[in-house]
Amino acid sequence: MFTVAIIGRPNVGKSTLANTFAEKKGAVTSPVFGTTRDYVSQRVSWRGQEFTVIDTGGVVFDPKEPLEKEVQKKIDSIIKKADLLLFLGDARTGITNIDRKIAHYLKKFDKKTLFVVNKVDSDKHLSETYAFKSLVADTIIPISAITGKGIGDLLDEISGVMSNVAEEKEVPEEKPFRFALLGKVNAGKSTLFNTIIKENRVIESDIPGTTVDLIDHTFTYGNTPLSIVDTAGIRKKANVTEAIEKQSRKKTLHILRKIDLACLVIDISKPISRQDQRIARDIETAYIPTIIIANKSDLACTLTDTKECSEFFKEKTREIRHKLSILYFADIIFVSSKEKYNVRTILGTVRAIEYDRKRIVSYERLKGFLFDYLITHPPRSRRGKVVSTVKDISLISSDPLLIGLHTSKKGFVADKFIRHLAKSLHEYLKIKSRPLHIKIIK
Repeated sequence: MFTVAIIGRPNVGKSTLANTFAEKKGAVTSPVFGTTRDYVSQRVSWRGQEFTVIDTGGVVFDPKEPLEKEVQKKIDSIIKKADLLLFLGDARTGITNIDRKIAHYLKKFDKKTLFVVNKVDSDKHLSETYAFKSLVADTIIPISAITGKGIGDLLDEISGVMSNVAEEKEVPEEKPFRFALLGKVNAGKSTLFNTIIKENRVIESDIPGTTVDLIDHTFTYGNTPLSIVDTAGIRKKANVTEAIEKQSRKKTLHILRKIDLACLVIDISKPISRQDQRIARDIETAYIPTIIIANKSDLACTLTDTKECSEFFKEKTREIRHKLSILYFADIIFVSSKEKYNVRTILGTVRAIEYDRKRIVSYERLKGFLFDYLITHPPRSRRGKVVSTVKDISLISSDPLLIGLHTSKKGFVADKFIRHLAKSLHEYLKIKSRPLHIKIIK
C-alpha cells in the first residue's frame, strides 16, 4: 500500500495531523515536547484511494537526548520505505535551526516530498508561511491540523502523487489473529516484541515507560497470519498522574476489546505484585484467551543449568497459579526476551490457541462429563443437603467458549459449585488457554 511518512521536529503537530487524516485518535496527542517516541501507522481513505500514514518521532539532532540515536535510526528506516514524505513545519514558531537541518537531511534520500506548514489559524500565520520558501523551492501547503483548514487540499495533493505511482494490486488477506503484550511498566514487553518480529521497531530502553503509543505489526507464522500489539506499560493508579499516561492506559483497556488473545507479561525475577494482579483482573473481564509470559528468566536462574531452572520454574508456577488464580486457564511460558530464550514457544502457543478456538465440543462429550461429575460432586442446597437441581448441559458458543447449565426453576446452585465445574470441564476438554464460562439456564 502507498505509504506517507510525516517528518518534522517535535511538537509541530505530526500526531494531530495523522489523527485528522485517519479521523480517529490513534496516537497520543499532547502539547508535551516529544510525546510520540515510537512510530504509529494508520490507514486513511480519501476519494476512493487508500494509503497508510506513518506518524514518526520528532527529529531533534540533539546527541544529549538519551533516545535520539534510536529515534533517528527508525526515522531513517521509515523514510527509505515511504513513497511520499510530508515535511511539517510550524507557522507559529517559524523556521528553526532544526527545520534547516531536517531540510538538508531529507535531500540525501531523494524522495518525493510535500512541504506542509501547520498551525496556520489566521491570516497573520498565513503570511508567515512564506518565510519557509527559503528551505524549499516547491509549493508550500498551509494547514491547521486542529481546525481541519487546508486538510482537503493536502489530501488532494497526496492523491495526485498516488495517481502517478503504479501500485501493485493487493491480494485480499485473511484477517490476522491479533494478540497483545500487556503488563506493567518495564516488564520487558518492547524487547519481547522486537525479538518476536525480529525487527527493532519499538524503542528499547531501561527508562520506565518508553513505549507510549500502541504499536502493531502483522506477519505470518507458518501459514497463520498474526498481528502482535505492544502497549504502553500500565502503571499503578497512584502513579498515573499525567494526562498522557491516563490516555495510554485507557487505550490499553480499550485494546482488550479489539484483540483475540492477551499476553500478560510479568517480570519473573521479582515477586508478583498487586499491579500484576490488577492487570490480570482487567484481562479476565475481557473474556478472551490468555497466555502468561514469565519474562526475564535470565535474571532469576542460570539458563544453561537445566536443573536449577527447572526447580525455579516449578516454584514460580505455584506462585503464579496462586496469586493469578483468576487466570487459571492460561498457559504459562518462561522466557528471556533479552537472551531469546524459549521465545519461539510463544508463537507456537498462539497458533495452537488460534486453531483450538475453532474446535466444536459435542453434546455427547458434555453430557458424559456432567453425568460423571454429578456422581462425585453433587450440588448442595444452602443447608448443605444434596439436591438434584442440575438437569442438563449444552454448548451455547464455541468462540468465546460459553456452556449452558440447565437447572430446575427454583433450584439453587452455589457459585463455588459453578467455579469448580468450570475448572474441571476446562481440564477435561483440554481447552488451550481459553476461558470457559458457564451460564445458568432455568
